[in-house]
Amino acid sequence: MHLEHTENIVQTEKKIHDLNIRISNLKDKSIILKFLFLKRLERKCTRLEAVQFNAVDKFLAISNPAYQKIIEENYALLTTSNIEFIVYQHDYLLYGTYTSKVEGQIHSNGCSYSHATVSNFEIIPFDSLKYTAEMKGTVDYWGNLKLKTTKTKMAIFKTLPKKFKGKIDAQGLIHIKNIENEWDIVSGGKFAMGKLIANHFDYDEIKKQTFFDNKLQLKDMISEYRKNLQLQL
Repeated sequence: MHLEHTENIVQTEKKIHDLNIRISNLKDKSIILKFLFLKRLERKCTRLEAVQFNAVDKFLAISNPAYQKIIEENYALLTTSNIEFIVYQHDYLLYGTYTSKVEGQIHSNGCSYSHATVSNFEIIPFDSLKYTAEMKGTVDYWGNLKLKTTKTKMAIFKTLPKKFKGKIDAQGLIHIKNIENEWDIVSGGKFAMGKLIANHFDYDEIKKQTFFDNKLQLKDMISEYRKNLQLQL
């Protein structure tokens, strides 16, 4: 498994290397040639860079003990039995009535900002009375969050979730439950969660700084691994 993964990484690194040479050569060519090919090659290189970053990240996570140790520390920093997600913006849903998925990321201030990505599709009239009561998902060691609605409840008037509370375990699994709501009687059931915020380090500056320092270390290790690959091309 490791050998196959390494071969794929080497092949991608060579493609990126060759693309950068072509891009560099094009910059000295005519405006027409640059117009026709340069942007396309740069976009392709950007896509491959993202693919390569993820591939090397996954490879080091299963093969490098020092890398694994940093990952474990970041998961430990995120672990909590008392995390709160607060809804600070609502979306108007034309064909749905509640938010079914959200995605986000932890920012440098230690807070995650998540936004709705998917909503349910209203099928029957009673769907307009549903609201999100429980969500489950993950946060990874980079601070990327994904949550989906796993349980809904019904209310006579449209209920808008205002606050969720729950836990994050040592593997980054999130489980939160709705603990506070607000009501919107005039919306016709069309408003739903739009954006959520959560503070992941409880204003502990040392924990927050350690988490982001660890991310920089991981990025440096990825860069170092790739530099060694490039020397072999």
